[in-house]
Amino acid sequence: MVVLELERLEVRIGGKLICRDLDLQLTEGEVLGILGRNGVGKTTLLHSCMDFFPPASGNVRIHGANLQSLKRQQLARKIGLLFQESDSSLSATVLETVLLGRHPYSENIFWDSEEDIELCRITLALLGMDKLENRQVSTLSGGEKQRLAIALLLAQDPAVFLLDEPSNHLDIDFQIKVLDLITQRAKQNKAATVMASHDINLVSRFCDRVLLLLGDGEFLSGSTSSILNSNNLNRAFQCKIAQTQISGRNYFLPE
Repeated sequence: MVVLELERLEVRIGGKLICRDLDLQLTEGEVLGILGRNGVGKTTLLHSCMDFFPPASGNVRIHGANLQSLKRQQLARKIGLLFQESDSSLSATVLETVLLGRHPYSENIFWDSEEDIELCRITLALLGMDKLENRQVSTLSGGEKQRLAIALLLAQDPAVFLLDEPSNHLDIDFQIKVLDLITQRAKQNKAATVMASHDINLVSRFCDRVLLLLGDGEFLSGSTSSILNSNNLNRAFQCKIAQTQISGRNYFLPE
């Protein structure tokens, strides 16, 4: 079943063309990686998938429904966005923050159910945050804030996970653990995942498909194995990138 569909999408920002005539479908459990140089428009395109930045033309559909036809509560149930940088100005505890992810499903926004509280505690434990539930968000480190933002996203349980640089501020072990957790949850719940990243190797490891932004509206789209090669990456990043294999897994390194 198709979860997320982009139809003839054209996205522009400040007179710059990000993409034109982009057609793409993501089915249940599929993970798409968006790669490209800094400033090429990865975040802008990701935000277009949530109507934060409406496209110049074309359509974004979730489960067949046009994005603009959805009410805000419906949209909050359908799409979850992990921002590149989390907001640390919120005056709340860790647990209170994660509970915000359950509000799209709540009948009373002033009262959290015992089921939702327990679900959020389990989610925090999965990310090694269970002992921090009473800490103020402002006291957390950068990595802890990133894990908190991911916990909120998992608690929200959307149909589409939009991840903007999900490895930001995370130690190497948590980069792998967190992406394993999100992609497994997406497959389990028949959701789709779109991940904008600067890390070619994380995209190679976790993504089924890749959208490689080349600049000036040009792009390459296809399976990870067909898109991630030295020729395409040299073109996109304008530097020489070598491909090697370690234990049967592809890795990409600048020469």
